[in-house]
Amino acid sequence: MRDARYLVESGGRITALLGPTNTGKTHRAIQRMLAHRSGMIGLPLRLLAQEIYDRVCKAKGPDQVALVTGEQKLIPPAPRYWICTVEAMPVDRNVAFLAVDEIQLAGHPLRGHVFTDRLLNARGVLETMFLGSDTIRPLVEQLVPTATITRHERLSRLSFAGVHTVGTLPKRSAVVAFSQKRVYQLAERVRARHGGVAVVLGALSPSARNAQVELFQSGEVDHVVATDAIGMGLNMDLDHVSLAATRKWDGRTFRDLRLDELGQIVGRAGRFRRDGGFGWLDGVDELDSSAIRDLEAHRFQPLRRLFWRNSDLDWSSSSALLDSLDAPPHHGALVQAPEAEDHTTFRALAQAVPLSGEDDVRLAWSIAGIPDYRKTLTGSHVQLLERLLRLVRDRGEVPETLLAERLDRLDTTHGDIEELTTRLAWSRTWAYVVQRPSWVRNAPAWQRRLHELEDRLSDALHETLTQRFVETRRTVRPGAIRTEGGELRGLRWVARPGASPLPRGATRAALLETVRERIETLDGLTLGPDGAVMWADEQLARLTRGKTVHEPKLKLTVNPLMDAGLREALRQRVAGWLDERISKLLRPLRNLDRLEAPGRAVVYRLLGQLGQTDAHGAPRLSNKELRLLKRRDVRFGRRTIYVKRMLRDEAVALRASLWAVHAGVTRPAVPQGEEVSLDAPRAFYESVGYVVMDDKAVRVDIAETRAAERRRGRRRHR
Repeated sequence: MRDARYLVESGGRITALLGPTNTGKTHRAIQRMLAHRSGMIGLPLRLLAQEIYDRVCKAKGPDQVALVTGEQKLIPPAPRYWICTVEAMPVDRNVAFLAVDEIQLAGHPLRGHVFTDRLLNARGVLETMFLGSDTIRPLVEQLVPTATITRHERLSRLSFAGVHTVGTLPKRSAVVAFSQKRVYQLAERVRARHGGVAVVLGALSPSARNAQVELFQSGEVDHVVATDAIGMGLNMDLDHVSLAATRKWDGRTFRDLRLDELGQIVGRAGRFRRDGGFGWLDGVDELDSSAIRDLEAHRFQPLRRLFWRNSDLDWSSSSALLDSLDAPPHHGALVQAPEAEDHTTFRALAQAVPLSGEDDVRLAWSIAGIPDYRKTLTGSHVQLLERLLRLVRDRGEVPETLLAERLDRLDTTHGDIEELTTRLAWSRTWAYVVQRPSWVRNAPAWQRRLHELEDRLSDALHETLTQRFVETRRTVRPGAIRTEGGELRGLRWVARPGASPLPRGATRAALLETVRERIETLDGLTLGPDGAVMWADEQLARLTRGKTVHEPKLKLTVNPLMDAGLREALRQRVAGWLDERISKLLRPLRNLDRLEAPGRAVVYRLLGQLGQTDAHGAPRLSNKELRLLKRRDVRFGRRTIYVKRMLRDEAVALRASLWAVHAGVTRPAVPQGEEVSLDAPRAFYESVGYVVMDDKAVRVDIAETRAAERRRGRRRHR
């Protein structure tokens, strides 16, 4: 039997919009809210709240819209619409419509209790809407039985795109890491390979984050490195998401991410009707095929419990408050939340500062709620809060001299990324403080100063990030660098007659650094007819026969001036370029594990013959397999099964080179046109998209069209 204590309902309609990413749930909720005379929406991130606030202001005007987060309150005299972070929602305010986004975060051990409280207690007078993942569905059914649950399908397809190196990342892609340090490390590597990258992480202010996103959205850079903040609905035009890890520090321990958490992140690939892809960087622990299929299908295990914390608190004393915080839930669908940061901080404050009476306890609890934006993981944050508590309790306010001193220290835009990020974190702490008029005299004036300070620091941080991670993309050409002993031509050292075979000392060190830079920015590679990988007029490597036609071996042919590490870097750079080209060619035939044995046999034959195989003798396929393969552009003719997109000129040229390398012959001339004379072996034409008919080679799609026309003609004359 359900405990009525947790089934808080109202007379208004309650709806749960559940489904995967890119279903338009948040957009629908905003449209519903704007159809009411008043409304409130709680969002999981300050950055997302700022984005939605800007959107609603454009629709209704800033005098109608309030923005409420922990450290920012923009509240006009009579707002109709409230855009908030979930933790900052003023749920005691009556609004016609109320929504909570990403409600499945009620299953998060650190933040979940807040989302659970909103699920149980936050209601609009006329309409309430919860948005989130399907994983929370059974718990909504238990805890909010009057809710109407609707599922929304994803607007585009999400497909596994394999493993990438930093050098082979597709354009319009994001790399997701789980720490600020790792984001910056990866951004350095992406910049070196691709000429520029944007960075997005929760430590940025909304202004700096928007400026970085605009670098990507405008096309100035083609890549972004981000934390999993992008998984919480931040809107970016991403075609691909690569994971740099599948483990993260969750505030308590390192743990593997659940599949639904990974789905929330990789699901940001693809916008509206445009399909998206996902994968991971080379070296990351790979998921098995069943997990990949679940991510593609957005199929995740439902949540079993939601985290809960008592919100009916006893303010009579510090011990009474702590006891009430520790009260257990009385419903089987709920579990006691781990002790949160505010809980731990209040306990420390109560031990350090004597609290007498309800007013002291409420004040200490409010101050304990100031987040540690600096993530110090030390006692310094508690020491700051202890000082604030004593000042407000004993003097009635935080002295303006203290505020002026602290803000003057922060008001400088000099320094590196870490210094600017730290100042921004401090500014967020003081912004949180001055949002409480009862703690600070002249609060509006201090709020304006903090807002201006954050803008200046944000601009400086954006400029510093851009200087470090964005450069005008250039193609480094293998020009010659001459010294007394010889010259560096491309990556090769050519000694002068009578000189030492290799340069020495400082000259050698300088030339090695030049070689390193040329490898890191290597661009404009081409594949010659004989399998040679060329950089301008310099041959770097050659393809040789591998175990299959689409898996050639790569052998470096340049004898560069470099140590073993640089040779390996060059090999990886060239191999990454080659892998990207072959992966793009064969992409329609990859990741088809859902096929049964007959379908896999057809795909195996298509791979082995570079996208084309004889239809005679092919196994019979089910309708489901036929539909799946046709979606991948596989065409089933009477004579031939082939991949249509592999008939494009670029694909045909690559197929020709791969066939020649595997056959061990010089590549024949690539066929041009729908029908050509036979000047090469039959097997060559059948590997590049043609079928042999008498003394001609006819492009396979044309041959099948002609055959179909002949069949129709015969039927008409019967």
